[in-house]
Amino acid sequence: HYHETPIVCHANDLNPISFQYLQKNAKLNKCFPGRLEMYNLDGREFIHNMNHKGLEIDHFIMNLPAMAPEFLDAFRGWNFKIKSYPDGSTLQQRPIVHLHCFGEKAKCSDEVARVETQVLRRCETALGFPGCLSSEEKREKNDVR
Repeated sequence: HYHETPIVCHANDLNPISFQYLQKNAKLNKCFPGRLEMYNLDGREFIHNMNHKGLEIDHFIMNLPAMAPEFLDAFRGWNFKIKSYPDGSTLQQRPIVHLHCFGEKAKCSDEVARVETQVLRRCETALGFPGCLSSEEKREKNDVR
């Protein structure tokens, strides 16, 4: 339940009008103070801000389809949290990045792999690690008409 779950959402929008509606909707939806933190920052500045605050971030949802991959460079140098377990093992806590972007429309089924590769290369280039997404990363593709 919302009242019992200690989840904080950090929402960002650079557009001042969108930011005003974010604030208005938070009031209309009776969001608890301190449970929804709102920012009016550039995307890179927002990502860096979250990192420098040392917050435990589970997910980033980047829904700027025309240029979201180009913002991935902001994750370079992310300060991963190390989580320790009672058995002595450790795990790097990394945020999952949900990135929504546009790619070229494949004209036939033979072009799908090429188009997917183009989108992956855009992401890898921004991350600064060519080939890093070519393994069995979890990806979901949707065809939007």
